[in-house]
Amino acid sequence: MINKLALLPLLLISSLSLAQEPTPQWYTGITAGLNHTDSDTLGDPNTKYGIKGGYILNHWLAVESEFILHNNESNRFCDSAEFSNECVTLKQEYYYGFIGLRATKPVGNVFAFTARLGGALANYDSSLTGSESKFNVSGSLGMLWNIGQNSQLTLELQQVDYALANKAHENIISQNLSFTMKF
Repeated sequence: MINKLALLPLLLISSLSLAQEPTPQWYTGITAGLNHTDSDTLGDPNTKYGIKGGYILNHWLAVESEFILHNNESNRFCDSAEFSNECVTLKQEYYYGFIGLRATKPVGNVFAFTARLGGALANYDSSLTGSESKFNVSGSLGMLWNIGQNSQLTLELQQVDYALANKAHENIISQNLSFTMKF
């Protein structure tokens, strides 16, 4: 017969492993950033803010989604002709939704390199030319800082290609700072 005292350590070890908390798989966060464009024809959105969320597939890969609103612009342009004083107000709005993969390569226990690749449904709405939406490739590179067991700060450069109403492509490069929490 098996000694019942010999089974006691096995029972204790198995119950401890069952009591451990599972690794968080979901995360959510907020993003803020500054934008730069490669064209000044219609003005640049200069700030942005948004929300993001994702699901961690393994220790280096996650599926991520993000919704971003850019600072809206409004400019007034007037005709400088001597007999005409016609003015028009141009209002512009930029926003996009992103979905893609985030890869993370840890550098020690605190920092990691991170990259994102996916698609962004970029939307541009103008009171003068109307609105346009287009699905484009978007990517980013950055550094991630673990500030706690379940929280992170990410600083990255992101590129989104906007399809403007004149069919030209305008690259918006953003410097983003994100705070995320796992749950």
